[in-house]
Amino acid sequence: MYDLKKREEFANLIGKIDFYDHKSRQVFAEKILEEVRDRVASEDIAPLIAEVKTFPANAQAGFKYKRGLVAHVVEPGSYVPRSRPGQTVQLIVPMTVATAPEIELTRLESGDFESVEDLVSMAKDELIGKRTALIWNALDASIAGSSGALGGLNTSLFFNQADTAATKKAVLDDAITTVEDGPANVKAIIGRGLAVNWIQEIADYAETTKTERDAGMITRYRGIPIIKLKNYIDTFDQSRVGRNRLYVIGDDSIKVGFIQALRQLDGVDVDTATWHARIWEIYGILVLFPTHNVEVEIT
Repeated sequence: MYDLKKREEFANLIGKIDFYDHKSRQVFAEKILEEVRDRVASEDIAPLIAEVKTFPANAQAGFKYKRGLVAHVVEPGSYVPRSRPGQTVQLIVPMTVATAPEIELTRLESGDFESVEDLVSMAKDELIGKRTALIWNALDASIAGSSGALGGLNTSLFFNQADTAATKKAVLDDAITTVEDGPANVKAIIGRGLAVNWIQEIADYAETTKTERDAGMITRYRGIPIIKLKNYIDTFDQSRVGRNRLYVIGDDSIKVGFIQALRQLDGVDVDTATWHARIWEIYGILVLFPTHNVEVEIT
């Protein structure tokens, strides 16, 4: 939401815009984009759970991982196979994520600030919701198979919602230990409210910052951020963020690569007398090391 000063500034700006003049209208469109961009950044979970990188527009977007040297037990007189350190690039698949709001020109010309606020808020909700759902879907897909993309078995644990806090804690501790026994450290624990709210009852008290709270962090457990995700309902009224599981995320596992930051194009529809815009971004999501995450199912 806008604070009072910002609200007055934006309301004054709307009053000065000639929505029939492209250059004048562009000032309004860029202001809308700026506000959407700021709100998306303030609630984005990606920096809390993933490595986020921005790539040049025409570059191949991918993340590097190292592979190479192998140690062997050598019997007397036997040959030691040579190995060479190196790195491989795993490319991401770019996705264009867009929303296209519109609003009647009569509302804008009358200075209807509430309608503009609704437009900005809903655009932010859709872009954040879609990003959260895409990250969740990538995690789901990486766990679903019998082995990770780079080899090794995925791990899935479970507890019953009716179990005692001690039982749930034991399962969560097991999941954390499983991640820490590998090459990764734990980056975060994520899930919807049903999956993570109970952790507040066993967590050591830890103050969170406003930035962390805006992005969904509710507390820390053993120093690990606990991030409560908001559900995302798609246009078919389907839930896209599962409520009956949480993930313990390794710190090198999830990668988000941006090819195009948020931008906009706007126009006026002469048939419907509406101002409309296309606000979009291009990025890809990759679970590079699925075996560095652990899924905990709630039955």
